[in-house]
Amino acid sequence: MIKNNFPLIVIDNFFSNIDYLLPYLKKIPLYNQSEFNEKFKDHQTWPGYRSEDLTVSERPLTMLIKKTIEDLKLPMPKQYGIRAFLHLRLSSHESEDWIHKDNEDNCFKTCIVYLSETNFNSGTNFYLHKNKDTLFADIKFINNYACMFNAGAFHRSGLNFGSNIDNGRLTLNLFFYDL
Repeated sequence: MIKNNFPLIVIDNFFSNIDYLLPYLKKIPLYNQSEFNEKFKDHQTWPGYRSEDLTVSERPLTMLIKKTIEDLKLPMPKQYGIRAFLHLRLSSHESEDWIHKDNEDNCFKTCIVYLSETNFNSGTNFYLHKNKDTLFADIKFINNYACMFNAGAFHRSGLNFGSNIDNGRLTLNLFFYDL
């Protein structure tokens, strides 16, 4: 646990069946920002490609995520909601990324599960402020690792990489909110 204004938890082997799960996840449709906003009547901003909320379209996956969190005994309230998205960021999206925090819609925790092959040049960078000069932690992109943190923590992708879903930075982004 990192001591600061936010706890940070890194989890090894988040999914026990990642080798079976990954081909299934890669078949889920992804949308760029304008396609996503048009299709789902939203106004989100982010670089790369994103799926629709998987808790709406992929109920069995939602149940697996909740069971995984329960089995790992992660510090969560008894009742909470989840929004879950696949997110693909390629090297062409690197200049579009920015430091941000995920504290919208009553979100209290975020969890990023790294799905692609391990890439020690990538990961998630955490900052004390919305300023690149205040790097606090650098969590490396290791396949099937997850980092969970308070939604108010400033962070950004450590490096977007690859050119497609098979060699790019694919993550499962989980947003936990109060019911």
